[in-house]
Formats: sequence, C-alpha cells, structure tokens
Amino acid sequence: MDRQTQNHTPNLSFLADASRNSFYADQLADMVETQGLIKAPSNLKASILERSRQMDVQLIAHSNRLSKKLELFTYGLKVSVAVSCCVCFILTTPATKKEMRFLQLFSDYTPLHVEATEKLQIWAERLLEFSDQLWDREGLLHDE
Repeated sequence: MDRQTQNHTPNLSFLADASRNSFYADQLADMVETQGLIKAPSNLKASILERSRQMDVQLIAHSNRLSKKLELFTYGLKVSVAVSCCVCFILTTPATKKEMRFLQLFSDYTPLHVEATEKLQIWAERLLEFSDQLWDREGLLHDE
C-alpha cells in the first residue's frame, strides 16, 4: 500500500471511536465523502447478465416462481377458510330475544341457525358453570 491509501484508510480504533462518539462519526463521514465510494468493476453489468443466462441460475429463479405461486395459493386457501369460518360464526351467533320472537311468530318450524344458537347457548352455560366450579375450588384450596 502506498502512503496516500494508508492515510485515507481508517484503522479499527478510529472506527471504534466513531461508533461511540459523534465527533469521530462526523469525521468518518467527511472522510468517506472526500474519498468517494469504491468503483465497481468495468465488466460488472456484462458478468451479471452472462451469469443470469446460465442454466443453474434460471432453474433457481424458476423454482422461486413456483414457490411464490404455492405461497400465494396457501395464503388464498387460508383466507378462504377464515372467511367461511366467519360466515358460519355469523350464522350461528345468538340472535336477540326480539329477533327470536319475530322468527317464531312467522314460522311454524325452527330454522337451523336458531337451533344451533340454542345448542351453543346451552354449551356456553355448561362451560361457564364448569369454569365457575373450578374457580370456586381453587379459591378454597388457597384459602386454607
């Protein structure tokens, strides 16, 4: 290395100082501005284009396209399942008491979503009772 490149090349202690102190960081930034950036090789573009035409690179690029299509398909499938679950949930959510009376007045049969709502309410009550029993038992265990 010649003397000029040695003067412009920062040593490790200067880099460490620049990471801890803003004064040295500013000096490092000024030095990089005056020196300029490293020049790219003259044949960089041609070598990249040549390498991209080779079969192994094209095979990797093709497999990446397939994996992205598969990823998009799985994402679409997940969204479809989520939407269908939401629609099922909306159809089975309990209706208000006014809506229930309205439905029972104008129909001789109980619609499927009303039956499902009643069954879900029964199960929800059972789960609530069970969880209340668990909390009561836990409280008794810790009170002793």
